[in-house]
Amino acid sequence: MTQAREGFSLIELLLAVSLSSLVLLAVLGVATSMIRFHLEGIRKGTVSGGAVLSFVMMSREIESANVLVYPYAGSMNTDLLVVCNNWSRVLPGAGGARLNAAANVDVISYCYNPGAKIIWRYFVSGPALQCPPSPPAIPACDGAAYSNFPAGIAMASKVERLGVARIFSRIASFGGVSLQYAVGEQAPNPTGGRPVPMFIPYRVSLTMQKAYANTAD
Repeated sequence: MTQAREGFSLIELLLAVSLSSLVLLAVLGVATSMIRFHLEGIRKGTVSGGAVLSFVMMSREIESANVLVYPYAGSMNTDLLVVCNNWSRVLPGAGGARLNAAANVDVISYCYNPGAKIIWRYFVSGPALQCPPSPPAIPACDGAAYSNFPAGIAMASKVERLGVARIFSRIASFGGVSLQYAVGEQAPNPTGGRPVPMFIPYRVSLTMQKAYANTAD
């Protein structure tokens, strides 16, 4: 009479451990992929969330403007943009006049701070306000109040130039302006553990609410 064998042989244990290891590695691989995709989704959402909204607002304000103060014809590419609403330089008066005498004049400035990588928006409005003949100086472009402008609003953060181009460029052919910038990281970060850049490029030309062939505004 033979005695029944108890326990497992060494080969059976090795096979069981090998199979368990393969299953565990597969589970870890799936979990790692899910975590990576989740983090990539967060990064994409962080880059695109506020960037798109800010870009839409900037585009609407620039397209609705009547005067492009800066950049002017002699300074085509800059990191400063100044526009005015409800004003025209071709109307009689010292430097022009309001298009609608019952409405306020709006002066909107955008400037880019390359150190902080932020586009700041400055806005001032008033019934006695006039569109400036030249752009007011913004020495720091840090959001602090200056002249008669209150404190600025950060329109977009993590902003980088596209190549060597400036953020704003005047288009002489129709007196409009182009925006060229990227929000996010254009180059890999070898020390930050983010090998895949995440950024949204913006390259767009905008026309303004000006009379046809009006070069004064």
